[in-house]
Amino acid sequence: MQFTDLFIKRPVLACVLSLVIFLTGLIAYNKLAVRQYPAVSANVVTISTSYSGASASLVEAFVTTPLEQALQGISGVDYVSSVSSAGNSRITVSLNLNADLYQALIEINNDLTPVLKKLPSGVDTPVIKEGDSNSTPMMIISFSSSKLTPEAINDYLQRVVQPQLANLSGVAQANILGPRVYAMRLWLNPAKMAALGVTTEDVSTALAANDLFAQAGSISTNSQVININIESSLNSAAQFNNLVIKSQQDQYVRLSDIGYAELGAQTKASSLYVNGKPAVGVGIIAKSDANPLMVANTVKNEVAEIQKQLPQGLSVRIARDSSSYIQDSLSEVSHTVMVAIVIVIAVVLLFLGSFRALMIPLVTIPVSLVGTFALMYLLGYSINVLTLLAFVLAIGLVVDDAIVVLENVHRYIEQGFTPFKAALKGAREIRFAIIAMTLTLAAVYAPIGFSTGITGSLFREFAFSLAASVILSGIVALTLSPMMCARMMRAHHQPAGWQLKIEVCLTRLRDYYSLLLNKVFNNKVNVLIIAGTVIVCGGIYIIPLVKNSTLAPKEDQNTVIGIVQGSMAASVVNTEAYTSKLRELASKVSGVENVTVINGAGGDQSNAMLMVQLASKSQRSLSAERIAGQLNKAAARIPGAKAMFVLPPSLPTSHDNYDIEFVIKTNGDYAELETHVNKILQAIHKNAGFGRVMTDLQFNKPEYNVTIQRDMAARLGVSVSGIASVLTNALAEPQSSEFVNNGLSYYVIPQVIASGQGSITGLNQLYVTAESGAKIPLRDLIKVKMTVNPSSLNHFQSQRSVTIQATLSHRYSTEQALNFLEMIAKKDLTAQMSYATSGNTRQYLEESSSVYFIFIAALLFIYLSLSAQFESFIDPLIILMSVPFSIAGALGTLFLIGGSLNIYTEIGLVTLIGLIAKHGILIVEFANQSQKSGESLLVAIKQSARVRFRPILMTTAAMVLGAVPLVFASGAGSEARYQLGWVIVGGMMIGTMMTLLVLPLMYYLVNTAKTVFKDKRKFRLNLLER
Repeated sequence: MQFTDLFIKRPVLACVLSLVIFLTGLIAYNKLAVRQYPAVSANVVTISTSYSGASASLVEAFVTTPLEQALQGISGVDYVSSVSSAGNSRITVSLNLNADLYQALIEINNDLTPVLKKLPSGVDTPVIKEGDSNSTPMMIISFSSSKLTPEAINDYLQRVVQPQLANLSGVAQANILGPRVYAMRLWLNPAKMAALGVTTEDVSTALAANDLFAQAGSISTNSQVININIESSLNSAAQFNNLVIKSQQDQYVRLSDIGYAELGAQTKASSLYVNGKPAVGVGIIAKSDANPLMVANTVKNEVAEIQKQLPQGLSVRIARDSSSYIQDSLSEVSHTVMVAIVIVIAVVLLFLGSFRALMIPLVTIPVSLVGTFALMYLLGYSINVLTLLAFVLAIGLVVDDAIVVLENVHRYIEQGFTPFKAALKGAREIRFAIIAMTLTLAAVYAPIGFSTGITGSLFREFAFSLAASVILSGIVALTLSPMMCARMMRAHHQPAGWQLKIEVCLTRLRDYYSLLLNKVFNNKVNVLIIAGTVIVCGGIYIIPLVKNSTLAPKEDQNTVIGIVQGSMAASVVNTEAYTSKLRELASKVSGVENVTVINGAGGDQSNAMLMVQLASKSQRSLSAERIAGQLNKAAARIPGAKAMFVLPPSLPTSHDNYDIEFVIKTNGDYAELETHVNKILQAIHKNAGFGRVMTDLQFNKPEYNVTIQRDMAARLGVSVSGIASVLTNALAEPQSSEFVNNGLSYYVIPQVIASGQGSITGLNQLYVTAESGAKIPLRDLIKVKMTVNPSSLNHFQSQRSVTIQATLSHRYSTEQALNFLEMIAKKDLTAQMSYATSGNTRQYLEESSSVYFIFIAALLFIYLSLSAQFESFIDPLIILMSVPFSIAGALGTLFLIGGSLNIYTEIGLVTLIGLIAKHGILIVEFANQSQKSGESLLVAIKQSARVRFRPILMTTAAMVLGAVPLVFASGAGSEARYQLGWVIVGGMMIGTMMTLLVLPLMYYLVNTAKTVFKDKRKFRLNLLER
C-alpha cells in the first residue's frame, strides 16, 4: 500500500492527524510571547568614572587609558570606545551580537579590580552598567510640580521612584533625566577669607574633622538593650553655617563669617523640558534581550501605582513611549495577514471555480499556520513582526501543494476515473513532487540557521517559521488533501455559468501557451538570446542597487531625534535658550504632538537631545523623514550651535541614530588629527549626498592653564601640593564630606563664590600657607593663561580618535558614502592614522559579507537536496536555471521602485530561490515520469509543461497576490515590507514567465546533450571491447 493510499482509505486518521497539528499549535499560541522583533542580544557595557575637577586631558591620561588597557582581552568584545571629558570618563564596550553579557561583566569587573588601586586619589569607583546610558530611552516618565523645587523632586525620585522602576523585569537602567541632586553648597567669599586669614585648606581641614558618623554602642540591662547614637554629623545649612573653621585664643571664625551654606544642587549641568515646561524625568532603557512591550506594560502599571502615592503638588506623565509604535506595527502586520488570507481564498476560488473544491486547499491555511505555533514554542520563538511577515508569505505557499494535488486528481477525473480512484492515482503520481517542493523550500533557509550576524539573529525565526508552515502544508497535502479530493470532488459535475467561463478562459490560455511553447522550440537560438538578455539586464540592475545598498530602510517610527552640539563653552543656560528655539520650531510642524528636551546630554552642558513625538502615520500628511528634513533646514538658520535631526534606528541591534559613523584613529596628538579631519569635512560639505555633519572632536572649550612658579614657591617655603590643594578646594567643587537628608547621603561641596560665578579673579584674593605659617598670596605663585582645548577626548580601540557622524540624503546610500569617505581618507591621512567604522555603519559592513554567504549556501543546499531526491546531478541544474530569471526580475523591480539592497530585500531574494524552484520541480518531475512511461523526450517535456501550466499559474497567482498587501502597505513599519513585497511580486512574475518558456527548452537541450554524450561513450566502449 502506498503512503498516500493509507490516508485516502482511512479518512478518520487523516482528519485526526490534521486536528492534532491544529490543536497543538492552538495550545502553543497562548504561551507565545509577543514582541516587535526576535530576542536579539546586542549588548553594550558602559563604565562611568568621575574625577571631580580634573580636566579632560587628566581624565584621559590617569583614568580612561589605564582602564582601557585593563579591558584588553575581554571575550566577546567587538570594539571599545571612550570619551574623556572634564571630570568624567565613559568607556563603552560593544559586544558581539549574542555574546554572553554576564560573562563579559564578570571579566570586566575582574580585570578592572587590580587597576582601581593605581588610580589617583579623588577618582570615584567606576560604575559598570549594562546598556549605553547615552542611548535614547524607550520611555520617559516626567515629574513636575509648581510647589516643589527640582532638587526636592529629584530627592523623591531617587529615594522612591527610581529604585522601583530600576528593579522591574526587563529594565536595564532607570536614569534620572535633568537631575538636581541635593548637595550642601558652601559658598566662600575670598575677600572675607583674606581679611580673617582663612585659607581653603582650613575649610577642608574643618570639614574633614567634622565628617564623623559614630556609633557609641549600647547599654544592656537584664530586661532590654538600649542603643546610644551620637549626633556627630552636620545635616543642615544652619549647622554648617555655625561650623568653626579656625580658632585663635577665644576668637572663632565660623563658616558664616567667610561665606554661607545652602541646601542646593550638586550640579545644574542638565535639565529636562517637556513641551517647554521644566521637569525631572526617569528614562527607561530596556535590556537588549527584553521584550519591549512587556517592559512598557510593566512600567505603565508601576507608574499607575506610583501616581497614587505621589506627594501633594507633584504630577507624573509619560512623555515618551516607543512601545505604541511597536504595537501599531504588530497590528499592521496582523491586518496584512488577514487581507492576504482573503485574497488567496479569492484567487483559489477564481481558478477552481467551485466552493466545494475550494475547501480542499483552504483547510491547509489554518492547519499549517496554527500548527507552526507549536514549533515556534518549542524553539523559544515569539510572535513578532518578522514571524508575522513569514505568515503573510506562507499564506500563498501553504495552499500550493494542496492545489497541485487537487489539479492532478481533477485531471484524472476528467479522464473518466471516479473521484476515489482519481485521488489514489493522482496522489501517488504527485507524491514525489510534493516532497521535493517541500524539502526544497525548507532547505533554502538552512543557511540562515548557521548565520551568526544580524541576518541570522533577526531572520532565523522568520525563516524557520516559514519553513515549518511549508513542511506542515506538505504533510496536509499528502494526508488530508487526497482524502478530501476522494470524498468531496464530483465526477461529471456540471459547472455553473461563471465557473464555465473561467474554465474556458483557462483552457484557452493553456492552448495559447502550448502554441507559444512550440514557437520556442522552433526558435531555440533566439529564445536563448532573449533569456541571456534578461539575465544580463538583471546583472546591470545590480550595479546601481549595490551602490544604493544600506543596512535597513529608514522606518517612520512616529519619532524624530534631535542631537545638539553646542558652541564654545556654552553653559546649560545657553543650551536651554538654543533648544527652546528648536522646540518652538518643532512644535509648529504639522503632525508634532510633543517635544521632550534633555539639555546637558552626555554630561556636556553644551549638548542636548530632543525627542520629537509625532502623531501616528495615518493622522499626519508628512513623513517622519520629511519632518526631520524640515527641522534640519530650520536649525541650520539658528546661530549658536549645531543641530541634527534624525530618525531612530530601524533595527533592534542598533544603538546609534546616525546614517554614517566614520572613525579616524591616530597614534599622534589631537591637533594634528583635527587638521586632517577638517580636510575630510571640507570634502564632505561639497558632496550633496551628505546632510548634516558633526564630529565629536571640537577645540571649543576655553580653559585656564595655571602654571606654578616653582622657584618662587621654593623661595617662599610653599609646597606645590599646597598650591594645588588651594586651587582644588577653590575651583574643583571637591566632594569634601557627606551629610544625610531623608535617609540618603549627599555631598558637601565648598567653592569660592567668584569662581562659581564664572570668574577667575577670585583667585587673586586667595592665600597659601607657607612652612613658616605665613600667608602667601596665590597670585604671587602662579601664572594664568587662557587656552582653547577639546571639550572631550575620544578613543577608539585604545587609540585617539574622532568620529564623523552624518545624515545622508534620500538618494545617497551607506555604500556610496563609505566609498567616498574611504577615498578621501586614503588620500589625506598620514601613515600613523587609520580609519574604521562604528555603530550602524559597522553592522552594515559586517552584514554585507554574511548575506553573500547565505545566498550561495542556499543555492548549494537546494542543489544538494534536489540531487538527493532526483538521484541526479543534472536535473537540479535544470530546475535551478529559473533562479537567475527570478532574481533578475526582482532586481529590476527593485530598481524601478527606487528600492535598495538591504537586509529585508536580500532575504526576499533568498526566498525567491525556493519559490521559483517549485515550478521547475513540477515540470521536470512529470517529464521524467513521462519518459519512463515510454514517451519521447520532446513529447514528454511539452506534455509536462502543458499539464503543469495550470497549477503553476494558480500557485504563482496565489503567491503574488498574497504578497500584494505588502506592496500596498502604508502603516507602521511599512517601509521594509513594501520593498520585500515588490521583490517577491517582481521576482515571481518574471521568474514564472521565463520558467514556463525557457525551462522546457533547457530540459530538452540538456537531456539531448546527455543522450548524445551517452551514445558516444557507449560507442567508444564498444570499440574498446572489439
